[in-house]
Order: sequence, then C-alpha cells, then structure tokens
Amino acid sequence: GRRFGHAELVAMLVVAYAVPVALYLRGVALPILLPLLLVPLAISLVRSLVSSEGAALNVTLVGAAKHLLAFGLLFTVGIVLATP
Repeated sequence: GRRFGHAELVAMLVVAYAVPVALYLRGVALPILLPLLLVPLAISLVRSLVSSEGAALNVTLVGAAKHLLAFGLLFTVGIVLATP
C-alpha cells in the first residue's frame, strides 16, 4: 500500500546514497561523494511524496526522474574524477 511505497522510496534513496559513502570509506577519492550534493533534493522528494495525492504525484514523479538523472551524472563524474 501507500506506506510500503513510501518506505520503499526512502530505502532506495538510503541505499543509493550509501554506495558513494561506502566507496569513499574503502579508499576511493573524495570526488566519489559528489552525489551527496543532491541530498536536499532527495529530502524534498520524500516530503512531496508523503504530502501529495492523486495527480499531484505526477510532479513528484518528474522530480524523481530529474533526481535520478542528476544522481547518475554526478556519480559518473565522481567515478571519473576519482579514478587515477
């Protein structure tokens, strides 16, 4: 149901942000943490998801797609910059 969907989104975000942190803790260079710049956007998405219903969730879906694109780009740039 709805609560499971909220929990699932939060869990996926936590795992996504844990990966660069784990890589950094294992010795990968600092640029690997670039995706962490998007944490405020992720928090905003969760708040929007929890407070929206019906058609208003389409705006949240668009925000989630933009977040995914930005996260992927920053993670890729971080990997490239962190590779010797």
